[in-house]
Formats: sequence, C-alpha cells, structure tokens
Amino acid sequence: ADARFLNPEIYRADLVIMGDMLEHMKASEAILLIETVKMYAKNIIICIPVLHLPQDDYEGNYFERHIDHWTYDDMATQLNNGLQSSKQGETLAYFWWQKEQ
Repeated sequence: ADARFLNPEIYRADLVIMGDMLEHMKASEAILLIETVKMYAKNIIICIPVLHLPQDDYEGNYFERHIDHWTYDDMATQLNNGLQSSKQGETLAYFWWQKEQ
C-alpha cells in the first residue's frame, strides 16, 4: 500500500521505520506523512539518501522513481523537536525521532 494513504491509526506503534522511501514522493507529501506518523508513533527511524541519486521506474514500477532529494540538514530540521540521534554517511543518513514523554 502507499504509506501516504493508509489509515493513520496504523502508525500507532512503539516504532515506525521509514526506510528508503521518502525520496519516492514529493517533499511536501513526505513532510505531511512524517507529521502524521509523529502524531501516532512513539519512535521513528528514518533512513534516506542524502546524495542526489536520480532513479526512474524500475521494471515498470513507477513507485521506484526518486521524486525529491533530501539533505541531511533538511531532515534534521524536519525532525528538530524530538530528534534523539542522527548519523550522516556518504550516501545515506539515519535519524531517530522520539515523542516527548
């Protein structure tokens, strides 16, 4: 299913992992999805490419297209309140966000 259109209650969890997916949608849609998940989840792990890695359809799957590019700073800013830890590699960045108790 497309994470943007799921019933938000599905994100009511101790941990939601958003791994290598946010670059496959418009940044505005990714931001809305992150904000929705933040309302329900206690913790979020995000893994996202921080290099500009153009990618088109793969084997006919248009969901594989890279739509928007994120930088480390873009995501850190998006997760500012609640960002517990982050790590930037050459290709990927990892973020752990936690809801304030």
